[in-house]
Amino acid sequence: MAAKTTAPTAFATLEPALHPLLLRALSSLQFPTPTPIQSTLIPLALSSSRDILARARTGSGKTLSYAIPIVQGILQRRDRGETGGTRALILVPTRELAEQVRGQVGKLVEGLGLGEGEGEGIRVVNVAGNEGGKKKRKNVGGERVER
Repeated sequence: MAAKTTAPTAFATLEPALHPLLLRALSSLQFPTPTPIQSTLIPLALSSSRDILARARTGSGKTLSYAIPIVQGILQRRDRGETGGTRALILVPTRELAEQVRGQVGKLVEGLGLGEGEGEGIRVVNVAGNEGGKKKRKNVGGERVER
């Protein structure tokens, strides 16, 4: 059975509370209120260590529904002095979607206002390669070559 919640009026009203830098980033991105999927999933993700499977239409806010808890966890570990290493891996089915997710999460991270030096920064990287571009293919002497 799906959980029903009333959408909060602002991200600042979510419980458990979001990190102040995260609230600032959401404000700078002009995301004043969570979407219905965000108001349901973000508190669930922040208060439980369980896997969550959710389905919603395109444009419903799913990417931020999982990105916000990931960034929240990174910020909390950073505040405790735990830095370095990979903290999250997001798997998506296509290169194009990987680049879209990288862009959205990258904007959220940029809004935190953290520098890149001294372990303060958070990097968002698309490891799928080609940044959404297509590989160039060429037949050379009967062999197929990809660059």
